[in-house]
Amino acid sequence: MLWMVGMHPAEIGTRCLGPPVSWSKLSESGRPRSSNPAIIPGDESTDPETRRIDLPIRFPSDSDVIAEEAARFRALSPEARMRSIRNLLEAGAWMMRQSPKAAFLEEYTRQNEELAQRNIKEFIARLAN
Repeated sequence: MLWMVGMHPAEIGTRCLGPPVSWSKLSESGRPRSSNPAIIPGDESTDPETRRIDLPIRFPSDSDVIAEEAARFRALSPEARMRSIRNLLEAGAWMMRQSPKAAFLEEYTRQNEELAQRNIKEFIARLAN
């Protein structure tokens, strides 16, 4: 797994975020000073959304996940690729049928299909002239 890079599975959950902080390293507010990697220097925010925390577990970036999935898809045979795409479309259609908004989704899909067909006809007509 990519998110475990640099860690042996036995180490997960055993590492702490750093050494214990001594009282002399605490700021006036009681929070560790910037020497603690869990705190951004100069950041006095207590909002967890704006604080950076260095965890021992690393998660892959979205681009790494996408690249890995694309490589796996490219490695499939053409038949397996088509089967995968067909299964994805069938799953989406099933979800639309099960939705409480199934009537709206059916009408919306029909309108988009008609619009796409009209646009293709207009495009071909322009090329023919």
